[in-house]
Parts: sequence; structure tokens; C-alpha cells
Amino acid sequence: MRTKSAPLIMTLMLGLTPQYALSDEFEDEFFSELPVITSASRLNQSVLSSPSAVTVIDSAMIEASGFIEIADIFRLVPGFQVAHADGNTHAVVNHGDGWEYPSRMQLLIDGRSTYTSALSAIDWNTLGIQIEDIERIEVVRGPAASAYGANSFSGAINIITKAPELDNEWEVGARFGNIGERRLLLRHSGEMKDFNYRISAAGRDNGGFDDYQDTRDLHDLSLTGRYNFSPRNAIFAHFSATTGDAEMPPIDPSNPTSFYDRKRDTDAVSAHLRWDHLINDTQELKVNFYHNYRDEDDMTRSYPLWQLLEAPAPGFVPAELGDPQQTIVAGERTYRSHRSDLELQYSEILNSGIQYVVGVGGRYDTMESKAFFADKGTVSNTSFRAFGNVQWPLGKKFTANAGGFIEDNRTDKPRFSPRASLTWHIKETQSLRLGYSKAYRIPSLLEENFEVNLRTANGATLDQVFLSNDDIEAEEVRALDIGYVGRMQNVPLSWEVRAYREEYDKVIDFYIDNDPGTGDPDDELKRIGNVYESTMYGFEGSVLFRPEQNSFIRLHFNRGHETGSAIKEINQSPPRPATEITSLDSRAPRKSYGILAAKSLDDWQFNVGLYHVGTMEWYGRGDKVDSYTRLDASVIKRIPLSGRQELVLKLGGQNIGNEKYSEFMQDDDDDFLLEYEPRYYFSVTYLNF
Repeated sequence: MRTKSAPLIMTLMLGLTPQYALSDEFEDEFFSELPVITSASRLNQSVLSSPSAVTVIDSAMIEASGFIEIADIFRLVPGFQVAHADGNTHAVVNHGDGWEYPSRMQLLIDGRSTYTSALSAIDWNTLGIQIEDIERIEVVRGPAASAYGANSFSGAINIITKAPELDNEWEVGARFGNIGERRLLLRHSGEMKDFNYRISAAGRDNGGFDDYQDTRDLHDLSLTGRYNFSPRNAIFAHFSATTGDAEMPPIDPSNPTSFYDRKRDTDAVSAHLRWDHLINDTQELKVNFYHNYRDEDDMTRSYPLWQLLEAPAPGFVPAELGDPQQTIVAGERTYRSHRSDLELQYSEILNSGIQYVVGVGGRYDTMESKAFFADKGTVSNTSFRAFGNVQWPLGKKFTANAGGFIEDNRTDKPRFSPRASLTWHIKETQSLRLGYSKAYRIPSLLEENFEVNLRTANGATLDQVFLSNDDIEAEEVRALDIGYVGRMQNVPLSWEVRAYREEYDKVIDFYIDNDPGTGDPDDELKRIGNVYESTMYGFEGSVLFRPEQNSFIRLHFNRGHETGSAIKEINQSPPRPATEITSLDSRAPRKSYGILAAKSLDDWQFNVGLYHVGTMEWYGRGDKVDSYTRLDASVIKRIPLSGRQELVLKLGGQNIGNEKYSEFMQDDDDDFLLEYEPRYYFSVTYLNF
């Protein structure tokens, strides 16, 4: 591990900290169990002064968890639920209400958004980083739109990677496990004068779930660099590419002759460039640009048309549909998208102790899809934004935070998302916060333009499957919370708890239209529109006892409840027009908790995690799944070699000793039941510091 540039890097990582670096107050905040965070409002703040509830997960916790998928890390966050929707799709939600492509969470990696413009969701397989790259994760639990925009609807995740200057010089690793788990990893960090870099390459395979045709084979390459061309200026750059394929189950499992031999090919490329400029000891300027490109293709052919229609023979196919031997092409995730984003941010700390950040930015999204809207060609959206957040001390006992984010784009009217909080510092190491926020989630390009039709070669429509409503509006949420954060002064014990209430309105979802206007009473159409409203409230938090960095015990929990209703089906035909309403009280678990414990003994480390999630309902392909409790454990052995070299052996297990359980799909056909069975793996890693 190289430390030559550590002082400069620490200064740049903390942003506007030089004047506070000499103060005992700042030093106590940064090096105590209560960390300094940047994600809640884009300001450097102690969690004692944060305007929102924030969970911090560091690299030691990640290693102790034994998780090998980045998405699984969020099982450590109070109120979060994680599900393997299949072997290559992961769903991460806050307080339930999710499907296989959750659309309410912002994920940033070193300031680059990974929120896809096409699906309005996060693809956890193509983030452009490895789990070993992560230094820490800050999770804002609750609306974060005043800092990150209209789509940080239910929270924001900020992954901060290790600075190349402080990373291992070489890391070579291999991991093998049951369920077809395999990974090979090569990482190298180096330094050339004022340029520090990290190169990472990996190959990842996974066998998915039994009999579900969801194996995964991916290959990653990334390059991260930082060029310090003066004491107050640095350029950060990141490039990543992921390519590979994944098997896909039949589009219609009940009719295996419909579409077969499905496979999704994926290519994802990201480029990120950021200039960090310290104007002086109290002012900083950041210019941030990134471009994300995705190309997915799962188009596949059906059996001949007469079999697709389940006709007894080719001659029974109506003549207007054309040749009964023709095949139909269809897919569920075929699209090509681009996103370019440019942002300017300025922040300052005043002598009075007030600190603020302001910024402006613009984004351009494009998308084309043969599967989602074949007739529309390329659709696009341009958006512009401005934001500001401020923290100011009100005497010695109180701190106020306020902020807002305004966004204007082509597909929706201008939206303003405000947030305000007042914190009472009960004592030097404890605080009580009252906060309120309002946020929006603007419909994605896909939601605005969704139109899926199955057509024959001569253009005849076999089936209209999905259609977006013309009047879709942005989702809204209003959130109120009371938080209590603190630590003991003489015992390494810290905690963060809060009570919350979140009111959702105009939520976008699918519903069945039993009167699509075709004149056929048997026709039905799945539409997308603003169909439900709900209220969530509860109590959640975490407690951490940590006498040493790698020896700790951590508890997190959530006790929540949801009330609300949604339109499930609608039929406007006389004489009895009707709307079927469904209750939403099971879409969030009533209870969830987790315990992670780690103990370091010389060159050994022993880790164990216990996770429980109550009964909850996933929509989309998901079902109402029973509550489950799983036990994970791992053992790490470090073997010093010569000089600055080390061999690390790790044996891990997930859902140890338990029966299989379902976390996403439970009531489907038995041939496609997703059950998470015990999984085990062994890894060996060579490190050169």
C-alpha cells in the first residue's frame, strides 16, 4: 500500500476540510465511531448533523458479511430488502413495494449515476466495479431528491471506491462454489509520477436457480486513475466495460412452445471524468461528466405460428395472418440506450460555521428498442437541474439543514423537491433530528413510451401486450422522520434509530385493462399508469459495538407497516363498468432484522450473519413470499509470505444448514419455483501491498 500521496488524497476526499483539519472538533468527529459523511446533502457532515438517516458500511463490514454480490450488501441496511429475482437479476428496495426492476433508488459510484435511462432501475451486474474496489458505502434512507434529483425517490446509495494511491499493488484471486459459482480476478494499482491508477479485470459465472435457465457469464474490465497536477487540483477518471450473456426462461412458462432458447447478450460501457479544484481553504469547485452506454438483446424466435397459436394444424390459422409456418420474433429486454451528464458544483464554508453547496447540471438520454416500442424509433429526453443545500449552526445546541432540487425536462413539468431538518445536540456525542422532505420520481423513457405488440411478417397484430397511458404523471412522496444518533463516550458503542412516515401518491405500476377497445370481450391489455397510493410508517435503526476495526457486533432492525390501495383491473364496458381494487398491506414486511458479528484472532477472522425478513409481496414476476431466516458464516485465514505479500484463504456459506427458501417467487409453476438453497464457496487471494 503506497502512502506517498495520502495527505493530498485525504484533503481531496474530504473536500472543504483544510481549515477544520487543524481543529480538535473536526478530528474527533472524523476518527470517532460516528463518521463524517458526504451523501446526505453533498456537504461534509458528522452523522450527528445529517438532515437524513444514513447508514455507513465500510470495507471491513463487507468482508465480514461474506457477501459476494454487491447487491447483497444492502441486507445490512435497516428497512432494505434484497431478492434474487433470478440468477442474474437482483432487486434492492427500501420498505418494500418492489419488483424485479425497482425504480426508486439512486446509485452513485464516485459521483457517477448508474440509474439506467431505459429501465429506470439499477443493473447490479454491470456497475463497472468489483466488491474489492469498495472503501465504504453511504446509504441515505428516505427521499434524497434535494441532493440528487427527482429519481432519488426512496433513497440514495453512494459507493466510494478505494483511492488507487492507497490500494494494494497486486491482487490475484479465484473463487469457486456450488451452483456454478466461479470468479477469476486480477487487480493492479500503480503510480507514475503524479498519476495513480488501478486496473481491474474479472470473469464471473453463476449457475442461477435449479431448472430456471438463468445462468450468467460476464467479463469485466475497468481502469481508474487520478492525476494530481497541482496541490489543489486533481483529475479523477474511470472507464469500465462489461460484456457477457445470461440464459433466460421462456417468456410464457405455461406454453413452452411459444418462445424458446432465450439468451440475453449485454454490453455496458461507462466513462467518468471529474475535476476537483480547491480554490482555497474554504472553497471548492467540482466539474463532473459521465457517459453510460448499454446494449441488451434477448430477441428470440417462436415455434411456427400455428403452434404458437396452439392450432390443431397449419390450415386452421386465419389467412390474414399470413404463412402458418412463419416464426415470430419477441423479447423482454432488448434496447440500446445512452446517457450523458454534465454537472458543476460549488461549495464553501464560511467563518460563521455555515456551509453550503450549489450546482447546476444537464442530462441527455436516448433509447431505441425493437422489443419495447418498435414503431417509435429512437426516443430521447433532455433535462436541466439546479440544486442547493445549506447547513448552519444555531448556537451550540442546534443545527439546521435546508435544501432543494429543481429539475425540468421534456417529458414532465418542472419539479421542485425540498428538504428541511432541525437537529438538537443533546450532548457532545448525541443528537435528536426532526426532518421533512418531498420528492418526485419522473417517469422513465420506457414508462413514457412502452408499447409491446406481437406482429406477423405481413404486419398483422397477433397481440397487443403492454401500453403506456398518455397521461402518466410523476410519482410523489412526502416523508417525515425523527432520528436519534449517538455514541457512548467511554464504551465503543454507537447507534442510529428513527421513526418514519412516508406518504406515496400517483405511484406508477401495471394494471389490467379488460376493455382495450378491440371489440373482443376476451381481450385484455396490461397498461402502465398512476394506479396507487400508500402510507408507510415504522421504526428502524442499528446498534454497533466495535472495540476493534475487524472485531464487532452489529444489529439492525425495522418494524414497519403499510396501508394503501391500487387499481388491479379496470373494465369500462357497459352495462357494469367496474374497477377492481387491491390492498397493499403485504408489499412491505412487518418485521426484518440482521445481526453481523466478526472476531479477529491473530491471522484468523471468524464471521457470522443472521438475517430475517417477514412475509412480503413482490409484484411483476414476483409473488407473496413467506418469511425466512438465513444464517451466513465465513472464516478467513491470512498467511504472511515474504516482505509485503500475503495469501488470504476464505471459506464462506450462505443459508447454512437451512431448508431452501423463496425470497422473490413462490407461487409460480413448480417447474419454475425460485428457491434459495444453501450456497458455499472457497476463495484464495494473493496480495502484494
